[in-house]
Amino acid sequence: MTPEDVLSVCRKAPDATVVAVHMEAINHCVVTREHLRSALAATPYADRVLIPEDGEAIL
Repeated sequence: MTPEDVLSVCRKAPDATVVAVHMEAINHCVVTREHLRSALAATPYADRVLIPEDGEAIL
C-alpha cells in the first residue's frame, strides 16, 4: 500500500487503529517506514497508524 492508500483507510475507518506491517521486509515493498511516517506527519491520522519496527510486538 502507498501512503495515500493508508490515508484512505484512515478516512474510511475513522475509529480504527491501522498497523502498517511488512515494511522494508520484501523487495517489492518500496514504501519505507520513514516515508510513511513523513507522509502521515502533517495529517490528523499520524497517531492512529502504528508502524512497528522489525520484531516489535503490538499488544
